[in-house]
Amino acid sequence: MKYVKMGLNTIEIDEYRTKLFYEKANVVSQTCSCDYCQNYVYCCTDFPPELNRVFTELCINPKKASEVMEFFKDDRGNHLYASFYHIIGKAIEVIPENEPIIDLSNEMAKLEKKTIYFDITDEIFIQSNDMMSPLMQICLEISLPWVLQK
Repeated sequence: MKYVKMGLNTIEIDEYRTKLFYEKANVVSQTCSCDYCQNYVYCCTDFPPELNRVFTELCINPKKASEVMEFFKDDRGNHLYASFYHIIGKAIEVIPENEPIIDLSNEMAKLEKKTIYFDITDEIFIQSNDMMSPLMQICLEISLPWVLQK
């Protein structure tokens, strides 16, 4: 197990099963051919370092979102996206004794200053048949440039 603190939340993550889930999952652009999903996957390679660290510590492949939604194009020409990810784990209040904890509070604060938001919950809105339990859902809200040549 891996213990990660994200702001007020502390999560116990089953590293092995979460990594296994993402090894088997498809890149979102393989399951959806719309331009918005294609653009999202291209932008994943240019995510800020703080966001990449959060994904790494949560054992998530950012290109393998369970769902990606584009809402609108803003005044700067960026597109507001929401994407959903899952981890095998649960929120906990007490960390077992002598277990290391990875604190992502600084990364979360830096992301918030960049108007990149994470929400983590055990209420699952996007689900598929190959998910395991216990399950937590993460919603990422991010504004991304249009990089597709279309």
